[in-house]
Amino acid sequence: WSAGLEYSVRVYDALGFVVGYSHAFLDGGHGVHDNGPIFLAGTSLDLPTHTRLRASAAHKIRFPSVLQLYDPTDGNTQLQTERCWCFEVGIGQDLPWSSRVDVAGFWQELSDFIERGDTRQFENRQKLRLDGVEVSLVSHPFAPLQLRFGYAFLHTEDRSSDADLPRLANRPKHTIDFEARYTHPWNGDLRVGVRYLAGMEEDTNSAPFLLETLDPFTTVDLRVAQRFRGDTLEVYFGVDNVFDAEGEVNLGFPMPGRTFIGGGVVRF
Repeated sequence: WSAGLEYSVRVYDALGFVVGYSHAFLDGGHGVHDNGPIFLAGTSLDLPTHTRLRASAAHKIRFPSVLQLYDPTDGNTQLQTERCWCFEVGIGQDLPWSSRVDVAGFWQELSDFIERGDTRQFENRQKLRLDGVEVSLVSHPFAPLQLRFGYAFLHTEDRSSDADLPRLANRPKHTIDFEARYTHPWNGDLRVGVRYLAGMEEDTNSAPFLLETLDPFTTVDLRVAQRFRGDTLEVYFGVDNVFDAEGEVNLGFPMPGRTFIGGGVVRF
């Protein structure tokens, strides 16, 4: 459980600040007890050019999950709480045709990050560093059509004294996401999604430990949804990985091939 407070203020119409603090407590029994502070400070500035500048700094914690603590095979009740100093600066700009672009740079210093170790049991990593850039673009060129584009660059570094590898596995260096959604006049949606992953590295899980770069891959997903009686009833059908692309997110574990999905939703 946690308790805290948050305060926000606008010095004038264009400039705002927010500060928050809370304290979280964990009591899991079996000798599992911990607590820690959570802190956030941020500011934003709106310019006359429809531009917003923003910056934030935060200290965050995450307690181990029930699975990580008590799993009969891989659990570890000696796990420490994850802690992170997180920093971000960004800029957003309104564009013509109801569009907006956002660019943000981030830097995270993590300690006691929880991952599976060589024995597959959950364990803490001493020090990790993640930094990168995220770019997003949203556009409504005309009312029924919405376009979204996102790009993320991620650099990782394992700074632990006992690190076997210089970087973290299972994290793509480059990620591109694109989505086009069209709402047709008969109260339904057509959606196309494209994802590209590159620079994914995986460790060999045996000595001498090495990082192996996996091949990049692209997937295309399609989805059709139709609503009836307003939004009361919705049925949908889709195909994930339309072109049956081959790729791996973890070494030796291929991602699913072409997959057909369908279903319905009833809202009361």
